[in-house]
Amino acid sequence: MDKAWVWLPRASLKYVQGATDFVTLSSRRLGNPAEMFCPCDQCRNVCYQPGEGNPQSANDSGGEYKDSDTIEETAFRKKLKDA
Repeated sequence: MDKAWVWLPRASLKYVQGATDFVTLSSRRLGNPAEMFCPCDQCRNVCYQPGEGNPQSANDSGGEYKDSDTIEETAFRKKLKDA
């Protein structure tokens, strides 16, 4: 599996496609479970999300940023949401 996508900007289409392919292939190797651990840092890999689709988007905070977020993090999240 090509892992070059992990170094791309997260808002790029190639990154999204690489991440989607990774989740799909990983799911297949696990026997296509109905639910998978959510990969986001907020869930800390203890929350389950449906296996189909994008597990991250189902758990996004929807633009509710914490006070501790830096300007760069806020700008990144906005770009990611707009992508």
